[in-house]
Amino acid sequence: MIAVIVIAVAVRLAIGASSLSSVQAWLHIGSPYPECSAAGIGTPDGREGTCARRHGLFAAADVAVVVNGAHTLRMPEYTARVVDSAIEPTTVYGRYATVSDYPGGHGVLASFRVRITNTTSAPLAFDADGKDIQLLVPSAVGSRRSVGWRESLNAVGARGPSFAQMGPIAPNASVTGWATFVTPLWTRTLIHAKPSDLEFFRPGRDRHLYGHIRLWK
Repeated sequence: MIAVIVIAVAVRLAIGASSLSSVQAWLHIGSPYPECSAAGIGTPDGREGTCARRHGLFAAADVAVVVNGAHTLRMPEYTARVVDSAIEPTTVYGRYATVSDYPGGHGVLASFRVRITNTTSAPLAFDADGKDIQLLVPSAVGSRRSVGWRESLNAVGARGPSFAQMGPIAPNASVTGWATFVTPLWTRTLIHAKPSDLEFFRPGRDRHLYGHIRLWK
C-alpha cells in the first residue's frame, strides 16, 4: 500500500511539475506571490509590485516588494521614500583599498537621504547598526548581476545624521536620515544605472521579506 501511495505521488508530481511554482502550489508551500520574472518585476519591463524568489521545492521563498525611485516603499513596520542623493569623490585607505577598485586611493561616496515612517505602535530601531539598507549596483554596464555594499557608518565626509545616530523612531512618527556607502571608483557611473537599487530589510527580523527602491527608474 505504501509503495502504491509513493508511486501515485510521484506520478502526480511528474504530471504537475511543469514549473517549480506549480508543484509548490500543489503541495501548499512556498509563496502566494508570483515569481518576479513572471510578474514582469524582475525583467526589463521593470514593473512595480510584490513577487517571490524561490530557491528550491521545499525552501521558503523570499518575498520582494519593489517600487520605482519616486514612489514610497511599504514594509510591514515602516514606509520608506528616497528624497535626495549625492554622489561625491572620496579617499579610501587600508587593506581593502585595492588598486583595481580604488586606483590611487580614489573611491565614491554614495549618500541617500531617506524618509522613514514608523507605522507600528511601538518605537522602531530602524537601521541602528547600519544593516537595514544596502546599495545594489550592476557589476558592469548592461549587466543584470548586482553587487551589494553595506553602509559605511564612519565614512569621512559622510552626510548626516545617519539613522544609527538618531535612535529609535517613535510610533507613527517620521524621520529623515542619510545612508552612506563607500564604493569603488568604477561604480561612479553605475549607481543610477539599471538595475541599481536601495534594498531595505525589516529591523531585527529574518530577511526573507525585503524591499527595493529603484535608483534607475
